[in-house]
Amino acid sequence: MPRKAEIDIKDFAKQITTQNQIPILDGSYKYLTPKEYAAFIGKHQVTILNWLADGRIEGAVKVGRNWKIPIKSI
Repeated sequence: MPRKAEIDIKDFAKQITTQNQIPILDGSYKYLTPKEYAAFIGKHQVTILNWLADGRIEGAVKVGRNWKIPIKSI
């Protein structure tokens, strides 16, 4: 069951395309890629992708084919 994103997905996608970096929203949200998240918590990237598919990481949003994970979910 997909989780509702805490931000508007159109605004998020617009920030991704206008900035060539991970966006910082409201000064408290920094988003990581699954690879960065995996390195940070010491797990394999495939494990993180499985968790994302299962909806086990709160606040994660999918933009196109890419996942963005809020740093506060660590």
